[in-house]
Amino acid sequence: MTGVNFPMNHLLDQVVNFPNMRGLKYSSYDLYDLQRCLVHSGGQFDILYGRDEQILPSLTLGVKGGVGSTYNYLGKVVNRLLKAFDDGNIELARKEQNFMNEVIAVLKKYGGNVAVNKTIANITGLDLGPPRHPLVEPSDEDKEKIKKELEAIDYFNKI
Repeated sequence: MTGVNFPMNHLLDQVVNFPNMRGLKYSSYDLYDLQRCLVHSGGQFDILYGRDEQILPSLTLGVKGGVGSTYNYLGKVVNRLLKAFDDGNIELARKEQNFMNEVIAVLKKYGGNVAVNKTIANITGLDLGPPRHPLVEPSDEDKEKIKKELEAIDYFNKI
């Protein structure tokens, strides 16, 4: 549900006996509630985190993975971050998170929506085609600006 906020651990109380319930994608920025869900579920559910810009902090709480729209083109970066975290190399994990956040800042600057995400993927060489209607692709001028901003953060050498 979009735009409806309530503590997710209350939802977990309601679905604990559903035999098909295996987990959830947690997409709130509220790390306190995320931590409460992890503790509350006692490992019964897989809880994946849905905020790309906070994957590292979520790992420190016990999340085992994420579902993120930027992972389509930042997959190698995320994998390096996960490996660094698993290896105990927090400095490297932080460096990868910081780079991801630089890319996300470009994404958000131009609207932060699916259309801009697809544009970045397309610029990267992952042809996802145009966005569905009613979303509108960024203009050619904005696409060029996005590409230049990505080049300025050494994006094409780090992915």
